[in-house]
Order: sequence, then structure tokens, then C-alpha cells
Amino acid sequence: MSFLTALLAFSAIMIVLTTLATVVVEGLHKLMRKRASDFEQLLTQLYKDAVEPRLANAGVQVGATADQFVQDLMKNPAFDVSKKGRLAKLPLLKNLFDSSFQELTTRQFVEQFAQTEAGRKLKGEADDVVKDLIGKFSYEFERYGEAASNYFRRRATTLSVIVAFILAVGLNIDAFRLYGALAEDETLAEQVIASVDVNQLETAYQARIANAANPDEAEKAKNEYKQVLQDIKEESENLRALGLPIGFEYFPYCEARSTNGTAELIDPRCEELGSTSWESTWPLVGPLLTIGNKTLYNARARVFSSRAGYGWLFSVLVSGGLIGLGAPFWFKTFRFIASFVPGIKLPDSTAARQERSGQVAQAQPTAATTPSPPAAAATLGTPSTTTGQAGAATTAGAGTVAGTPAAVTAPATTGTVPDLGLTEDDLVSAFTKSER
Repeated sequence: MSFLTALLAFSAIMIVLTTLATVVVEGLHKLMRKRASDFEQLLTQLYKDAVEPRLANAGVQVGATADQFVQDLMKNPAFDVSKKGRLAKLPLLKNLFDSSFQELTTRQFVEQFAQTEAGRKLKGEADDVVKDLIGKFSYEFERYGEAASNYFRRRATTLSVIVAFILAVGLNIDAFRLYGALAEDETLAEQVIASVDVNQLETAYQARIANAANPDEAEKAKNEYKQVLQDIKEESENLRALGLPIGFEYFPYCEARSTNGTAELIDPRCEELGSTSWESTWPLVGPLLTIGNKTLYNARARVFSSRAGYGWLFSVLVSGGLIGLGAPFWFKTFRFIASFVPGIKLPDSTAARQERSGQVAQAQPTAATTPSPPAAAATLGTPSTTTGQAGAATTAGAGTVAGTPAAVTAPATTGTVPDLGLTEDDLVSAFTKSER
């Protein structure tokens, strides 16, 4: 059964890496403000293609531009925009002071629509006209949202795969070498399994998905790039601390390991190569650039000059593809394999789902319980950007973001959140009562 134990440990490592990739992708989304910009584009097209023509057909003439309509629609009534300081107008700081809506439920859309010029003029029409158009606008809002989410999902999947390959190369994740080490050393495999809290990772992953488009989360974007780099560093160090063959000490980077003052190459595939003479004279970062260039120069020479190099390249590409399959795939794979491995006790999946949906307050027993690892073993899969979400309740049902996660990304949504259970009369009532 050693091959199953190795495969289970390999799945656990993939869970850590895919969760880490989720952090990276989310950081990129927040830094680039993609959800907000996509939402604005969605509302612009909605106004041009659906709202303005239907109002014109009903005899309601609106002079506002699409940009003004979007601005009024996204204006948050809880904040006074006129009180923003000069710093809020700077491009780099705009996102930090942006109080506008970045997502709207169907009910909120109707209420905000009432505050636009189009909404104010529509209120003066007959009740049957108001009811007919509000019903159509609400339907179009949700339809455009689904279409935009489909596009966002495909783009996010592509970004996820790119991030997965970058992680595989950057952390030197050689899938075949990694699995071989786990298959040869069952103790190492068991130690990895015991070090990965799958239940906590899945809870944190679900919480991150639920909060992906949260405006409060978006306000923290200024620190995302620092946190992402920190997470990558911590998780890679944790994996190496377990004795896994990853990192720059292994082929093709071949950094020497210092043992008792003696530097030695630990990967038999490594061989000495003539190093580039390029050096950087930049202050502070110059030495790092010089070392980095020599490392990459030698790595490139090893990869493209030997059979082992092409084998490594193929294996790393496989690693990127495996990471790109996403956390949901590896959670399922881990539990499926664990059912065939003696001594592995997993929590009940129903109880785990109830915990994530907020139906139970206390966490269930952790996943993958095996003999305790040595005291020096690292605890994997708890990057600081997701640790705070572990155990947090995520609400299912009405008012939640719809959509299945795409690969390692957050839910493919661009800000439209359908309100389940609302009738057309409820929406018309929300529209007519919204007065400011």
C-alpha cells in the first residue's frame, strides 16, 4: 500500500500548492481591480443595450450618459463622496478610498436604479409601465451578470494555469521526483499527510471564495503583493523543512548546500558549469541580481543541454498542469484515495459541509489523522491570508455569490448577485420606495 500512501501525500502537497495559487490569483485580481472594472463595464453595456433603448421605446427620454448612469448606480449611500480628500484622486490611491459598490444584488440594483436620472424619470410613468420595465431591467441585469461571469470564469482559469506553471518553475516542483521520494520513503509520506490539515484548508478555501468580491476585502489590496510573496516563501520553506526534494538546491538550479562549512551539491544530476560573468553594480539589489542571473543562467544551460534537463522540463510542466486542476479536484482526490489507505480517518463530509455553511459552530475533527509527526515537522497549508478564514462560516442560499469556482480561482462573478425568492412586485416596491 506504499504507493497509495505516497499518492495520498502527493495529493496533500497539491492541496497546499493549489491553495497557495488561489492566494496568488486573488491578490492579482485585487491589485488589478478586475472585478470592479468588469462590473463597471457590465453596467455600461447594460445601459447602452437594454436600459436606454427600452426607456426610449416607452417615451422616457434620458439625457445622462452611460458613465453618469454607472456612477449613480454604484454610488454608496452610506458615504459622502464630496468629503474625499485630494489623495483620493490620485490613481494609485483611488482604490483605497473607493466607497462605491463593487457588487449588487438584484434588489440593490433596483434601489440604486431609482437614484439615477433614468429611474427618477421612470417614476413619473404609469404603474403598468414602471412594473413592466423594472421587471425587464432586473431580468437583464441578472442575464448580463451570468454572461459576464462566464467570461470572467474563462479568463480566471487561464490566469490560474499561468500562476500554476510559474509556481511549479519558481518553487522547482518536479512532480516525478516528488512522487518518487514519497514512494521510496513511506515515513516521509506519512509525515506529510499528518502535517496537512485538509479540513482547515478546505474551510479557508471556501471562506476565501465567499469573500472574494467583498468590498472590505478589496480595500486591503495595497498589502496583497507583500502578503502573497510572504505566503509563497513560508509555504515553500515548510515543504522543504519536511525533507521534500523541492527548491533551488535541486536540479536544474543546483544551489550548493552548506554542511559543516562545506558546500556540496546534493542532486546527482547537477554538474559544474561555467558561470556568466555578468554582474550588477546597482546599490542594494545588485548582489541579488548577480546571484539570480548566474543561477538562472546555469539552470538554462542544464535544462537545454541534457536528457535530464528535458525530463525536468516535462515534469515541471506536468506539475503546473496538476496544480492548475484546482483545489476542489485535489480535495476530492485526497478523500477518495484516503478511503483505501488503512489508518487514515477523515471527518464526515456532511459534517464538513455543514461547518462551512454555518450550520454548526464548532469545527469537526481534522482531516488526515495519522501518527503524529516529529516535533520538527512543519505545519502546511495555513498561509496568513487564509488562516484568518479558517473555521469562518460561509452562508449558503439567497444573497450569496453564485457560480462554481474555476480552477484555483475565486468564484467567477463580476458583481451581480441574484436575490432568490423576490417577486416582481417586491422589486417594484423597492424601486418606488427608494427616495433620497
